[in-house]
Amino acid sequence: GTTGLTDPEIAQLAASAGVSQKTIAQFANNTYVNVPSQAWDAAQADNVHGTPTVFINGVEFTGDIYSAGPFKQAVEAAAAK
Repeated sequence: GTTGLTDPEIAQLAASAGVSQKTIAQFANNTYVNVPSQAWDAAQADNVHGTPTVFINGVEFTGDIYSAGPFKQAVEAAAAK
């Protein structure tokens, strides 16, 4: 609900995290300003509705991705096709 950090504040945080000055210089150029919206649009077009979303051969896996068994079985079944 706030305006967020200014570009100089973000640049200072990036520098303190080890981001190169060459990369930081791109902030002012707005080189990547559209990347978040492009990524969002691409995710929506691909039916990605949250993270993690897992697809196996283009089909969304809706089983338990946190247990090796169901996920492994789904991958093996897809590989056998």
